[in-house]
Amino acid sequence: MRKRWPPWGRLASGVAHEIRNPVAMISSSLAMANLTGTEDAERKVMFAIAERESKRLESLTTDFLTFARPSPLRPTPVLINDLLSYVASVARAHSASRYIAVESILADDMRMNIDIPQMEGALLNLVMNAIDATPPNGTIKFRSAAHQNGICIDIEDSGPPIPDSDLAQIFEPFFTTKPAGTGLGLAIARGAARAHGGDVRLSENREGCVRFSMTLINPTTNEIREGATHG
Repeated sequence: MRKRWPPWGRLASGVAHEIRNPVAMISSSLAMANLTGTEDAERKVMFAIAERESKRLESLTTDFLTFARPSPLRPTPVLINDLLSYVASVARAHSASRYIAVESILADDMRMNIDIPQMEGALLNLVMNAIDATPPNGTIKFRSAAHQNGICIDIEDSGPPIPDSDLAQIFEPFFTTKPAGTGLGLAIARGAARAHGGDVRLSENREGCVRFSMTLINPTTNEIREGATHG
């Protein structure tokens, strides 16, 4: 159901939502690293994820201290598949206890100028939603492909479809059907994509296949717009 909170309540819920994801990822990574039988190489990956998410948590805290004064994007050249591989590794760490398979189908890599922390946050919001929606022993799929003068990134889960009654509101800030949800994840993801000249849409919605597609436009043909991505 929709939550209508005063401004201070919306700010508090936004802080809680954005901080919860990296905290959960740190916890999952450390738990997986401590499992009996975990190989040294895999353990090192889990520790690296925990370290990186700790830094993102610190960055998020700083960002929310200046929430009322949006800052411009800080684009940096990045190989998109490197970013997606990291997000996929986080998904594997977070979903391992539920035996959810994570598959990646990535096109030939391409380099784009993006704000890396904001785009990581946007993709991780989509991933966390996909994990929440996927039943045990289900599957999450990552796909990347060239799209016009940019790229399309798909994140697909094998859970039940989103009810028709909710479709018109899923991208609205603070709309949620989760008991502990804040309804900011999709709004933040769409805001980040739009700030990069693209968008996020629900491209498939049926039993066993719910897919969100994020498009990003290459800034050589469409300059990255300045502005906040808080939805």
